[in-house]
Amino acid sequence: MHSPSRELPPFFRSAFFGVPKPRRIAILAAAALCPLVMSGCNLFMIAAYLISGPPSVEPDFEVATRTSLTDEDVTVAVACYVPIDLRADIGNETLDREIARLVTSKLTLNKVKVRDPNAVRQWLARNPDWEEPGQIAEAMQVSHVVYIDISRFSLWEENSATLLRGRADAIVTVHAVEEEGEDAVEIYGKDVAAKYPLAVPRDSSVQNPGRFRQEFMLRLAEEIGRLFYPHWNGDDFSAAT
Repeated sequence: MHSPSRELPPFFRSAFFGVPKPRRIAILAAAALCPLVMSGCNLFMIAAYLISGPPSVEPDFEVATRTSLTDEDVTVAVACYVPIDLRADIGNETLDREIARLVTSKLTLNKVKVRDPNAVRQWLARNPDWEEPGQIAEAMQVSHVVYIDISRFSLWEENSATLLRGRADAIVTVHAVEEEGEDAVEIYGKDVAAKYPLAVPRDSSVQNPGRFRQEFMLRLAEEIGRLFYPHWNGDDFSAAT
């Protein structure tokens, strides 16, 4: 006699490999923990994770303002400021442009209507004496401006010249033009303290610092982007190391 198959049915296999890697990791972790935390955990509970994913986290912006950047009448421009002393570091000359571009990409992928970051950059370059985000909103003809003020950016673990761990501090504010012709007003503000990897640093003899910088920039953009779109509880597993 053949023993009963322990493989997941084809539907479950297809659903499992059709979700993003971070969610697959969360699903596997949940399945491994089920026997330890409850006797009633079974294939149907795992199926619920496969179909709907682990619990999502509501965007902080939506919690605070009860509005969404994905609303039909909302258009957005993203601008970033990096102090001269940070941009003076080797490799950071265009840090403000990189962050604005990556955050714009994250928002666009999550159904936010965002202006071309090159158009925003060109306007900022032509108008170095601009004072209020409302000027950006007027020039770009958008209803909202996401403004990112970076105060810290580092790739190295504190007190180490060999261990890589990215850190960045920023204040993210949103300025909205509530009525046409009126000045933009700040409707939201949040401090962001990004760290990558979350658990332990990486040895620079194992990973190229340039490649690591790219990974950290994507992580920073993701942490800023999450303020405006949902993410999954299990998404940070892959950022631990």
